[in-house]
Amino acid sequence: MPGETVSLAGRAALITGAGTGIGRAIANALADAGAFVGLHCHRSVEGANETLNAIRSRGGNGVVLSADLVIADQATQLVDQFVVAAGRLDILINNAGSPIERQRIEDCSLELWRQVLDVNLTSAFLVTQRAIPHLKASGNGAIVNNERSRSIRRRERRLTGPHSHVGSRVGAQRPRQRDHAGCHRNSSSRSLHNSRTNGTVPPRNPAGTQWQR
Repeated sequence: MPGETVSLAGRAALITGAGTGIGRAIANALADAGAFVGLHCHRSVEGANETLNAIRSRGGNGVVLSADLVIADQATQLVDQFVVAAGRLDILINNAGSPIERQRIEDCSLELWRQVLDVNLTSAFLVTQRAIPHLKASGNGAIVNNERSRSIRRRERRLTGPHSHVGSRVGAQRPRQRDHAGCHRNSSSRSLHNSRTNGTVPPRNPAGTQWQR
């Protein structure tokens, strides 16, 4: 129902890229609903700590965890450390990402292309893969992927930036598959033992938004 308050008391949510912008807003909302929140950050440690302090001042609780998600060991350790702190994992928000650099498709180097994929797609894959057993154990787990805008603006034909990394994340999910990665943009898939996977596309570069790892 519109305006209905959802209680997440007793549940635990891990939000990647939670130091600023959309990730910070999601962390605040989930904490206010009663969830124990994990605020992942890479460069925005100060912002994540400020957010957690504000959450605690309102009676909520959580933990700040720093990791570079393009490094497999750090991505898996992020999930492990959160589960140790929270005792469980019910909700994963794959929000971390970065435009890295804007270039036209004809000028984009292979190195930059691979970097965009690593930061905005591989990172989400690594975290999700490690989180799946815990989400299964939850019995009602949820994964939300922040897909941000469209993949390429036709008028500018740019390859990198939020337009490209969204394209990679959405494109990898769009085909229906028989594994845990299968989901559809703006839809819900229940392949994780009563868990669901959702994609959300917020407005392009909303006021105050900072793309981040």
